[in-house]
Amino acid sequence: MSTLAQDNSTCDLIQKTLNRFLHSVLAQHPMDRSLSESCFRNVWKSLADHGLHGVAQQFAQAGLDCPHRVVWDIIRSISTVNPGIGLSYLAHNVLTVQPIAQYGHTIYHKRLLARLMSGDIGGCAISESQAGSDIMSMRTTAKPHAQGYVLDGEKIWITNAPFADVLLVYAKIATPDTRELGVFVIDTKQSGVDLSLPMTKIGMHPSPTGIVRFDSVLLPAESRLDTADVSSKRILFQQLDYERLMLAAGCCGIMDWCVDTSQRYTSTRVQFSQAINRFQFIQGHLADMYTSQQSSSAYAHAGLSKMARKELDQRYAASVYLFCAEQALAVADLCVQCLGATGYMQESLAGQYYLDSKLYTIGGGTTEIRRWIIGRE
Repeated sequence: MSTLAQDNSTCDLIQKTLNRFLHSVLAQHPMDRSLSESCFRNVWKSLADHGLHGVAQQFAQAGLDCPHRVVWDIIRSISTVNPGIGLSYLAHNVLTVQPIAQYGHTIYHKRLLARLMSGDIGGCAISESQAGSDIMSMRTTAKPHAQGYVLDGEKIWITNAPFADVLLVYAKIATPDTRELGVFVIDTKQSGVDLSLPMTKIGMHPSPTGIVRFDSVLLPAESRLDTADVSSKRILFQQLDYERLMLAAGCCGIMDWCVDTSQRYTSTRVQFSQAINRFQFIQGHLADMYTSQQSSSAYAHAGLSKMARKELDQRYAASVYLFCAEQALAVADLCVQCLGATGYMQESLAGQYYLDSKLYTIGGGTTEIRRWIIGRE
């Protein structure tokens, strides 16, 4: 059997497994409300039981092609049903599992990676209150110690943090004024790690976001992920490009829901003795939504092809994410408009998808930062 045939067979199996998860598990949880920790953990364990954590790593171990395209499709499908869970899945698998799997070189790394693959919750801690887009102004420090490092500082707006078992943490080495970064894999059960309750947001409610405080956390030397051969900045910037390409999947998932919902509603909503999709203004809205959906998907898939050829760069990744995020927000707005008063009612969920889509113009580098990255290149 050819490699391509093996890939197609495996992808079909993953899609069937994903569909079972979406209908038997995720459909039971509302997309417009926060989940308790026990509910969130049940969702996470179910993802593991369905084999949906670490899919890229499973593909790589089996010698199959296009692992990141499969992950992208999973994020898109989950985000169509529940954008918040799609965002948390991305933070776990793209921002946490992927770098540990790619650069992990100690038994400590491998042990925590195995926990993340089997149902523990992961997150990536980069942002601080005064260091969002300006990453290098972070103040969290990891001071060298006889037994490893001592970690002190605070991270904010961290996806999955309130329930996280494992975190990937970026910190300055020794002093906040240095330009030297370190990347550390941390067990949150360690003494000195404090996880906040979930923060209140206008959207992405099922995805827990919080603050992490580190107070003299003693880290073993083997927890550090970067090495003399693989710098922290290499890990960081590869991670950011990969993240932006994958965040576009969440945008496309939201557009999928909005396009489908608008088409169904306008075909059944009758005014002046005919379905409103017979009116040219509504047809225009549907045409714009469909065009945004299709062009965003095509642009992202081109980015995935570049990534497979190792040609993905900062400019292209930022451009894909910039385009898809702004299209998602516009499509969600048109969805509310097509549904009219029904769209403005919470039970229709159109407004919630609109609020969820807004996250993508802010998270993973704001649209202003994305334009700056593209322009300076």
